[in-house]
Amino acid sequence: MTHRLQIVTIAALCAAVVVNGTHAHAQFYSDGSLLLNDIPYMAFYDYLTIGLDTPTSEVLKTTRPDRQPAQPYLPETSLRFQHSAEVTNQVRQEVSHRFAQAGPSLAHQIHAEFERADVVGEFRRLLARYGYDPDNLAHAMAAFLILQWEVVTGETANAAQMHGVANQVADALRSSPLLDRMSDAEKQVIADSLAYQAILSVLVHKDLEQRGDFDGMQRLRASIIRGAQELGWDFERVSLTAQGFQTRS
Repeated sequence: MTHRLQIVTIAALCAAVVVNGTHAHAQFYSDGSLLLNDIPYMAFYDYLTIGLDTPTSEVLKTTRPDRQPAQPYLPETSLRFQHSAEVTNQVRQEVSHRFAQAGPSLAHQIHAEFERADVVGEFRRLLARYGYDPDNLAHAMAAFLILQWEVVTGETANAAQMHGVANQVADALRSSPLLDRMSDAEKQVIADSLAYQAILSVLVHKDLEQRGDFDGMQRLRASIIRGAQELGWDFERVSLTAQGFQTRS
């Protein structure tokens, strides 16, 4: 049987970071109203939001923990971008189109929901609550990786680990010629694409958890692991430390 995600009205979504001592993690709340009931929730891990052989996937590959980056030579300012509503709308339309192709019978509803859902805005507010800079590509990538790791492991990243991942990703990017060639718009496309992947994966996990669908949760985790492996990240072989993600021998 095809498992489906009961998508809530994302416009009503409230993202918050819950702090307990030195620990923080993302929690997502909703009014529970259902809008779409028939989107295959595993479909987005068929690279509907990131896509293989895209700038987003190529940049993720450069930051994988088994690589030894060269000495960072680009300035820290190279990580930042000027946020543009036009770019956000472009990414929204591209993601909406991919989802509509996966569920053609609901294409009109899918486009309408994505049109009013502020997924990128929620992700940017979440970054700020993490203490990250929403206009910093390294911080967007760090938050994405941490959220994926939390869904896969069921663990919660602490402040030191979040700081370590941000520094790790920043050093990898600042030593990469890919970043040197990127415009502000290209950096934002990557950050916004990761926003959809991160937010949707957490929403799916929370939906499955609330319904007690443990088989579905396991399939979701397997999908995240498989998708990350395609991008050079193996969450089954990494540990999260204060120095960032470290590959286990």
